[in-house]
Amino acid sequence: MKTKRSKKHPFRLHKFWIILLVAVLGLIALHQDFSRHLRKLEFSSTSTKISDYLLDISNEWIGVSPPSAEIERLAIATTMTPNAEQIFYQQNPTIEPKETFFQVCQKVRKMNDTLVLFGCYSSNSKSGKIAIQSVTDTRFQGLMEVTAAHEMLHAAYSRLSLSERNSLTPRLKQAALRITNERLSRVLKQYEEKDSALFINELHSYIGTELDDLGDPELEQYYQRYFRDRNQVVMLAQKSQETVRKLDETAKQLKSEINALEASLTQTQQTLKERDRNLESQKQNLDKLRSDLISFKEQTEQSYREGNASPGLGYQFEQMQFNYNEKVREFNEQLRQHQDNVAVFKEQFENYQQKVNAYNEITHQERELFAEFKATSLDSTSNPSGNQKKEEVPQVIEDLEKLEKIMDGLKK
Repeated sequence: MKTKRSKKHPFRLHKFWIILLVAVLGLIALHQDFSRHLRKLEFSSTSTKISDYLLDISNEWIGVSPPSAEIERLAIATTMTPNAEQIFYQQNPTIEPKETFFQVCQKVRKMNDTLVLFGCYSSNSKSGKIAIQSVTDTRFQGLMEVTAAHEMLHAAYSRLSLSERNSLTPRLKQAALRITNERLSRVLKQYEEKDSALFINELHSYIGTELDDLGDPELEQYYQRYFRDRNQVVMLAQKSQETVRKLDETAKQLKSEINALEASLTQTQQTLKERDRNLESQKQNLDKLRSDLISFKEQTEQSYREGNASPGLGYQFEQMQFNYNEKVREFNEQLRQHQDNVAVFKEQFENYQQKVNAYNEITHQERELFAEFKATSLDSTSNPSGNQKKEEVPQVIEDLEKLEKIMDGLKK
């Protein structure tokens, strides 16, 4: 009995070839995308396992959800683009209280006890990490949002190719010339003096979040990769710095007034000292004239008693007495004028002291403001915010009491 061969259905054959074609096309696409990620290796200074990049690829294809509602709020508030959100979320961002925040960021960089830190970013061959310090002080509204955007830009910068970084560097440096915020300028200068590569990295984050006018349309277009409305981020930065900005402006105005008063008081003090010496010399001359006048009077009286006084002796005594009284009158007038000048000096000095105290109070307020963002407590006397420390103004006018003592002597 012959076995009957089954015939393959032509529709099934077509279906097989279609499935095979789709699979091949999928493999080609996978190979191209995989090759693109492998090219990242040439910019890495350390060897990276292929499995780590496979994890990155899967994250980019599938997407990473925000780790918490608060983290998502920060991304939304800073108008992060979908691409920027993914970069942000992939760094496992967390909001940490002060105690745990500094423990996390201690691993990122070697910190000194006086460092003021709002956030930190670290990365290795496998993953990245963003930590943001929790801020509850209403005077720093917007700070956590700006910190989130700042650290996200660090993560974005780490993904740029060498050619992209080289292209950005001159544009970032040119934009930095437009910075008018003195506090920010001091911070960036410290980075520049420490490490040129770190300086550009920080420029990339600071300029992207705090400089309103970049003066470069292409650079502005570059930041559109990360923010739908970068101006919103800049406004948040300005809002978060408003309290400190007002303190800085007041301190700057006070320092200018203190310097002017100090120069004026120093000059006035020198003039008063010279006047003191002159009055003291006049007083000594008057004392001598008075002594001579008394002696001449006694001699004149003795001559009259003995009957051998010359005809003009009485007139001579009267003339000497008149001259002495005139000099005393002039001296007293000069002394009164000097007393008035000293009184004005004392008023100016009190005003100077008040301004010095106000300036030092601002310095104390800034230290208190930034104390919660330091690894140590307020006891530290070094600079808040990483900036050059405001030194408390010494009171340099020292001879006021001595002046008064000299005047007391002149009055006797």
